[in-house]
Amino acid sequence: MEQNPDTIRSFFFTLALLHGTFVFSLLCVSGGVFFGIDPTHLNQPMASAGRYLVLGLMSATTAAGFLLFGQLTKRVDPSVGLIPKLEKYRGAILLRSALLEMGGVAAAVTALLANDRSLLLLAGVAGVLLLLYRPSRLSFLQAVPLKNEEQALVHT
Repeated sequence: MEQNPDTIRSFFFTLALLHGTFVFSLLCVSGGVFFGIDPTHLNQPMASAGRYLVLGLMSATTAAGFLLFGQLTKRVDPSVGLIPKLEKYRGAILLRSALLEMGGVAAAVTALLANDRSLLLLAGVAGVLLLLYRPSRLSFLQAVPLKNEEQALVHT
């Protein structure tokens, strides 16, 4: 890949599209569960056990996502070019997004199994986290060590 502003612009556009698919798929799964369950037939044992299971899973996947993102972006070698740094950042973002989405999908599946719409609130929390921690040029500049000329290239 060539190192010019158009390449960098298209890289961040593609990354935003990929991240958007995570948000969209979580929204579709949660919406399907919301309209597909019958809350009058609540499975109380599954709902109470599911809350603890989903809370634990969401906590673990969220923590793992942020810890792995931090580790992967810290390991970027400052001496390599901008394109390898962008590729490492893309991998870290996709891993973090997948782990955040995993907790939300688990909440939606548990809500479906338990016929409990309140569990969908946890899927909403995962969706909000995905929206708050979306990839951007600013987050790239903060997460990855760059040289001055690379920073200028990212800003254009």
